[in-house]
Amino acid sequence: MIGLYDLIVTAILLVGILLIAFFIKEIRYAGETCKVYFMPGLLLKILGSIFFCFVYTVYYTGGDTIMYWQDSVLLRTELLRDFKQGWEVLTTAALDRNLSTQGVTDYLNSFGGETTFYVSRITAVLSLFTGGSFLATTVLFGALSYTGVWALYRVFIKQYPSLVHPLALAVVFVPSVIFWGSGILKDTITMGCLGWLTYGIYHVFIARKQLLLSIIVIPISFHLTAVIKGFILAAYLPGAFAWLLFHYTSKVREAKLIAFSLIMLFSFTAIFLYYFSHLLTDASDMALSFLIGRASEFQGWHAAVGAEYGGSSYSLGDWEPTYMGILKKVPASINVTFFRPYLFEVSSSVQLVSAIESFGVLLLAVFALLSAGIFRSIKMIFGSPFLFFCFFFSMSYAFATGFASYNFGALVRYKIPCMPFFLALLIILLFHRRIQKTQTQVNN
Repeated sequence: MIGLYDLIVTAILLVGILLIAFFIKEIRYAGETCKVYFMPGLLLKILGSIFFCFVYTVYYTGGDTIMYWQDSVLLRTELLRDFKQGWEVLTTAALDRNLSTQGVTDYLNSFGGETTFYVSRITAVLSLFTGGSFLATTVLFGALSYTGVWALYRVFIKQYPSLVHPLALAVVFVPSVIFWGSGILKDTITMGCLGWLTYGIYHVFIARKQLLLSIIVIPISFHLTAVIKGFILAAYLPGAFAWLLFHYTSKVREAKLIAFSLIMLFSFTAIFLYYFSHLLTDASDMALSFLIGRASEFQGWHAAVGAEYGGSSYSLGDWEPTYMGILKKVPASINVTFFRPYLFEVSSSVQLVSAIESFGVLLLAVFALLSAGIFRSIKMIFGSPFLFFCFFFSMSYAFATGFASYNFGALVRYKIPCMPFFLALLIILLFHRRIQKTQTQVNN
């Protein structure tokens, strides 16, 4: 799958990417401390893409990436053969079989679901710019995703300019995010989109700068995330809404206005609950049934895969199919997402890398809590709209992925969207004294 042609095309692509990146660094970030991390972060991302290709063609010899690529080859071939016909296939909804496109869609493995077929579509379009090279297309995936990771890093250092260096480690240089967010996967797309979505929200609603770029990236990032992995938004949006709500209410100093706003909020909430309580009850029952069904489906499938391929499955123990039964598994689910597999649970070389990173995250969490203290940490989180957003998203998403995965191999991929938010949160708690000192100097 990777030959001399791939190496030549990839080399040409790399020259173009690095030249563009160099000019961006020198022009866009001239005079900024963060510029020193721009090129190293990109180079690591590119290396991650290249390593990802060799792992999936030599070690795994299959998987989602290969399926997306094989389907993209068919789509790209059809586009080049007859663009009108190829475009019709490309824009056909998954499982929508008709005579005009069936000659191609019958051979697409990802056509069974819109989320998977969407990745094949994106891969096919990007492969048009890489001459149909698997390696070059993967590198392009990684480079585009890196723009979102960098955008997210920019938001963090705008909030905490005294932590430019440690936050780079938490956002840009996370090993699992570099590797699993650099291949032809859903995770690569959604990781980049989350970064751009956060960047857009921050600049439109808080900084009120870069408005044109933000207005462009918000709907694109939102749409791609919603289509490819919509459940990410279920954890992300409530936290983002709270971030904006708390940000604006913290600006209000008039006690009467605050009281009036709270009275209106509680009044509308009470009226809503009174008239729509039956609908909420029905929706709650449906949500619980859906959650239990999806969780059981994922747990069973991933456990079976783990048992077949090296014993990478894990268990959270028995749980009752009720809200309370699920809530009881929240601590264990969050723990497995951030801190497992433990070193003594390792059963393969791939798991060893994940276990080392998890152990590092555990040490960072311990040091951060010891440095700030439990009560000060809580005060900082609930006293900062942005930190509360990071905390809410990382905890809720970690619970969802830890509860549903039941397989360390799948978990290391699924958890990467919340890792930069959680690690950045820990870094901010760890260096809280530096932040306070900087704020004191600014105020004085």
